[in-house]
Amino acid sequence: VALDVQSSEVRSSQLNAMTHVRGHPSDFDAWAEVAGPEWSHRALLPDFLRSESFSGGASEHHGAAGPMTVWLPDRLHPVAEAFMRAAEEAGFPPSGDHNGPRMDGPAPNSLTIRHGRRVSAADAYLDPARGRPNLSVVTDALVERVVLERGRATGVEARVGGERRTLH
Repeated sequence: VALDVQSSEVRSSQLNAMTHVRGHPSDFDAWAEVAGPEWSHRALLPDFLRSESFSGGASEHHGAAGPMTVWLPDRLHPVAEAFMRAAEEAGFPPSGDHNGPRMDGPAPNSLTIRHGRRVSAADAYLDPARGRPNLSVVTDALVERVVLERGRATGVEARVGGERRTLH
């Protein structure tokens, strides 16, 4: 969890109501116009698919073997069912899946839950790597920049305890 003391803002995958929505493809495509084609939705989709283990199995829009469990509930809460009906009655056709071919419209939320418990990015990526000898966890750090060498991330520039450091 990164905490910006001046703004009291906490940023974390722990504070997301366990929903899993990647972001609208047009947002990534807008980034690609500025940062390069490797930031387009089409270019990033294979990485999204590799990151998830979707309860509905692999498809053009979902992965099935990644570390992040993504679960689409079989049944909706009655309030969610009422919301879906109301949206349809208001003229918004359901999309069926916020991470599917069409994000616009009401859909059941995909959730990052495994065995009834939240799965955070730390659960999916950090916990399996904790025993590695080349891993150090640094706390009280705010990453400001990713260090790239020959197109590969080799470290980060961060403020650690108020001091700017480069960590590899």
